[in-house]
Amino acid sequence: MADDPVALLRSELSNLNLTAPEIDAKRDITKSHEVCYSVNSYTKYFPGVPDKYLKYCEEREINFKGTDDVVLNKTHWKLITEAIKYAEEYNTYVIHHRK
Repeated sequence: MADDPVALLRSELSNLNLTAPEIDAKRDITKSHEVCYSVNSYTKYFPGVPDKYLKYCEEREINFKGTDDVVLNKTHWKLITEAIKYAEEYNTYVIHHRK
């Protein structure tokens, strides 16, 4: 699976609430297990995270390893788009509601 970014990203997203990332974020904050999701492009970045919170997120990082700046096919593009959207919404919620 490590050699197949599409399968890897599909697996990474499989247990996440892609339609309501804030529900996952709220659950994680309640359990004191909040994280920040990063994605890979030309460089790794945290969607939805202002620069002043980068250190906070770097300490809690989960990286979507199946993301990349090289898009293999339409399915990969769709999954990358979902990962970025999820990360942005989740991270934004965590930044605004962290303990």
